[in-house]
Amino acid sequence: MLAEIWGVFRGWLSAGLNAIASPIQRAQLPLFSTPEQIADYLQSNCRYIPDTIDYSLHPQRLQWIMTHQQWQGITCDCDDYACWAYAALRSMQGCGPQLLTLAGRGVNEAHMICVYHRSLGSGRVEYGAIDTNGHHALTALSQREIINHFNGLYRQQNIQFTRAFPSPYPF
Repeated sequence: MLAEIWGVFRGWLSAGLNAIASPIQRAQLPLFSTPEQIADYLQSNCRYIPDTIDYSLHPQRLQWIMTHQQWQGITCDCDDYACWAYAALRSMQGCGPQLLTLAGRGVNEAHMICVYHRSLGSGRVEYGAIDTNGHHALTALSQREIINHFNGLYRQQNIQFTRAFPSPYPF
């Protein structure tokens, strides 16, 4: 329950910091045709830099930073990747993104991801997730599927997620 409360607080903090930083440069996100292109773009252009105060950069601010390579004093971690992916996926026709926080037993065992479902026509649907490790194809968006997939990815780091819950998009 504490992780869920922190997720709401992080959203308020991000929105507030974004309002204060309004004069800072922004850039429109590029348009993409597939979720894989979005993940590849992030992997090629974004630097993972953990932050000490957990808040999210506005996707257009992050886009400007990536475009101009202005990384001095900037942090960019999982919530920034997830919010940027959410904004990019939202512009794709037939795609429904959602932000999720994966939480484990430890205080530092939290990871924000962006999951999506995408209509491919003729009743076919594609499911997947984008995080700091790239694109992940999923067979469903069930909590069990998501937790199992990401526990497999983070097993070597001794991180075990126990639940996934929706996180608000702060912008």
